[in-house]
Amino acid sequence: DFVDSDSGWLTDKHTRFLFLLDGFDELLLEGRESGGLKDFLQQIEQFQKDSHHRFLITGRPLSVQGIERVITQSEDLKRAELQPMHDGLRNMWHQKWSVMFGQTESDSFQEFLSVCPIDINNKLAREPLLLYLLGRMHREQRLKSEMFEGIQGPVAKLVIYDEAVRWVIEEQRQDQNVRLAGLESEDLRQALTEAAVCVTQSDQKVSKISFLEARLAHDKDNSIYELLQNARKNVKISEQKLLNNLLTAFYIKPASGDKEGSVEFAHKSFGEFLFAERLKDAMEDWSQEGKRRGEKYLVSPDTMHREIYDLLGYGSLTSEVMDYLMAMLFRSDNFEVLILFERLYNFYLRWCNGDFINAVETNWPRLKMTSLRAQIPDRKKPLGLQQINTYTGLNVILLLLELQRYSQKPDYLQDTLIFWPCGEPGTEELSSAQLRSIIGISECLHTNAFREIVGSFLSNSQLSGADLSNVDLSGVDLSGADLSGAYLSNANLSDADLSNADLSDADLRGVLFINANLNRANLSNASLSNANLNRADLRDSNLGNANLRGASLKSTSLNNANFSGTDIIDADLSNASLSRANLTDADLSNTDLRGASLNNADLSNANLRGAALIDTNLSRASLSRTSLSGAYLNNADLSLTSLVDANLSLTSLSNANLSNAYLNNADLKGTELKDANLEGTDLSSAKYLTVDQLHGARLCRTLLPKSIDLDPNRDCSE
Repeated sequence: DFVDSDSGWLTDKHTRFLFLLDGFDELLLEGRESGGLKDFLQQIEQFQKDSHHRFLITGRPLSVQGIERVITQSEDLKRAELQPMHDGLRNMWHQKWSVMFGQTESDSFQEFLSVCPIDINNKLAREPLLLYLLGRMHREQRLKSEMFEGIQGPVAKLVIYDEAVRWVIEEQRQDQNVRLAGLESEDLRQALTEAAVCVTQSDQKVSKISFLEARLAHDKDNSIYELLQNARKNVKISEQKLLNNLLTAFYIKPASGDKEGSVEFAHKSFGEFLFAERLKDAMEDWSQEGKRRGEKYLVSPDTMHREIYDLLGYGSLTSEVMDYLMAMLFRSDNFEVLILFERLYNFYLRWCNGDFINAVETNWPRLKMTSLRAQIPDRKKPLGLQQINTYTGLNVILLLLELQRYSQKPDYLQDTLIFWPCGEPGTEELSSAQLRSIIGISECLHTNAFREIVGSFLSNSQLSGADLSNVDLSGVDLSGADLSGAYLSNANLSDADLSNADLSDADLRGVLFINANLNRANLSNASLSNANLNRADLRDSNLGNANLRGASLKSTSLNNANFSGTDIIDADLSNASLSRANLTDADLSNTDLRGASLNNADLSNANLRGAALIDTNLSRASLSRTSLSGAYLNNADLSLTSLVDANLSLTSLSNANLSNAYLNNADLKGTELKDANLEGTDLSSAKYLTVDQLHGARLCRTLLPKSIDLDPNRDCSE
C-alpha cells in the first residue's frame, strides 16, 4: 500500500530497499531475444548508481551467455552463485519432517539420501521443492536405493522424474471421474507430455487449455480425445474444465492470475522432463524400420518432416531438455541411433538447401506458423516463417551434435557417427562456408542467436576446413573440436573454450582470442599473425612452426607450450607466463617480453635479437646458442641460466641477475653489464669480454677469463 500512498518511497534517504527479481530467464524471454536483457541489466546498473537501493536478480547461467562482459566490465554489477541448501538448513528440514511423520521415517529418508548418487543427494535433494518430492515419494515407498545402483548424472534424475510421473498418474486414477472415463495410464501420460509441449512452445511458459485440446485432437484414437468429444454433448461440463481436472497434479497448476483456462508447471524441471519424453517418443518412431513390404521406415519422410517442424519449430532446445532426451534415448530398447542420425542428417542437408521453406505445395514451416498463431494469438512477438524454419534447423543441429557426442562414449558406437556441419571433406554435400551462412541466417531470431543457442554444444565438433572467417563465436564451447585447416581469420573467439582443439594449419590471422582457453590445443603450423591472444590460456599447447608474427600475447599463460620453430617476430609477450616452454629455434626478434616469466624455458638456438626482456624472469632457462644481440635484458633474472654459445653482443644486461649462470663461449662483445649480478657466474670462456665492461658489475666467486685481470671475489664483502 505504501507504494501507492507515498510518492516519495523511493527517494527517502532513510530507507533502503533490496529488490528481488526472480527468474529473469523466464520473465524476460522475449526481451532477451531482442537484446533486451542487456539493456535491462544496464538500466539496473544505472538505477543503482543514481539511488541508494540495490537489486538481486536470479536466473540460469545460460541466459547471460553472450553478454557476460556487461557484468564483468561493470563495477556496479557483481555475479554470484545461488547456493543450494547447506547441511544446517537441510538438517532443520529433516527435523520438521520428523515432527510430521516420525523420527523413524525421517532417519530412513536420510539414510536413503546418503546412498543415492551424488546428483540426487548433493543436487536435487538441496532444492526445497524437490527435497519435499523425494521425501513424500520415499514415505510412500516409491523410491528405493536399489533403483540407483550403477547410475549417475541425468539418468539418476530420469529415474526420479519417471517414478514421480507414474506415482501422480496412479494417484489421479483414483479420481472417480477418471475411473468412470476408463482412462488408462498411457492416456494420462500422453496428456501430460502434450501439455509439456504446449507449455514449452508458449512464450510465457503458460499454455491455454485450448492449445492442448487442439494437439490431442490430432490423435483421433486417443481416449482423452473421445472424452472431450463426449463432454461437448454434456452441458454440465466443458472440455476445458475436464482437462483442468485431469491435469490437476502435484506439478501442474492453474496459471497464476489466469481465469481463462491456462496451466503451467509448478516446477520447471517437470515440464522439461515431460517435453523430453515427448521428443523421445517421436524419435523412437523415426528410428524404426518399416514393417510392411516396400516400407523403408515406420514413419514416412513427409510425416517425419511435419513432426520435426511441429515439435522443434518454436524456439531453442535447452541444455536441460537435451540432457534428459539423450539419456532417455540411449537407455531405450526401441531406439536405432544409426537410422535416426542418418534421417536427421538428410533433413539437415535439405534444410540447408532451403527445400522446406521454399516448398510450394506442402510447406511445413508455414503450417507450423499458422498453427502457433492460431493457438497462441496473444503471443507478444509471433514467430514468422523464417524464424520457425531457423529454430527448427538449429535444433536439428543440436540433436546431431549430441547424438555424435553420446555415441562416442564408452560402450556405444565410438566413431561411427560423425556430423559434418559443412559437409564431409572431399564431398560436395555442402559449402565450406555453410556454418557461417547459418550463423548469418540466425540473426533473424536475435543478435548472436547462433552463439547463444548452439554455442554450448559445439565441443568435439567436426569443422575441419570450415570457413568461419569474420564470425563472432565468443564464449562458445569448441573444446576438442577439429578445426584443422579451418579459415577463421578476423573471427572473434574471445572467452571461447578451445581446450584440446585441433587448430593445426588453420588460418587464424587477426583472430581475437582474448581470455580464450587454448589449453593443450594443437596450433602447429597455424597462421596467427596479428592475432590477439591477451590473457589466453595456452598451457601445454603446441605452437610448433606456427606464425605469431605481430601477435599480442600480453599476460598470456604459455607454460609448457611448444614454440619450436615458431615465428614470433614483433610479437608482444609482455607479462606472459612461459615457464618450461619449448622455444627452440623460435624467432623472437624484436619481440616484447618485458616482465615475462621464462624460467626453465628452452630457448636454445632461438633468435632474440632486439627483443625487450626487461624485468624478465629467465632463471634456469636454456639460452644455449641463442642470439641475443641488441636485446634489452635490464633487470632480467638470468640466475642459473645456460647461455652457452649465446650471442649477447651489444645486449643490455644492466641490473640483470646472472648469478650462477653459464656463459661458456658466449659472445659478449659490447654487452652492457653495469650493476649486473655476476655472483657465481661462469665467464671463464666468454668471448670479447673486457675489463671496462665489468666496472660496476658485482663480482663474487665469478669465473673470469684468464685475460681479465680482476679479483673474481671483488664484491663478496658487500
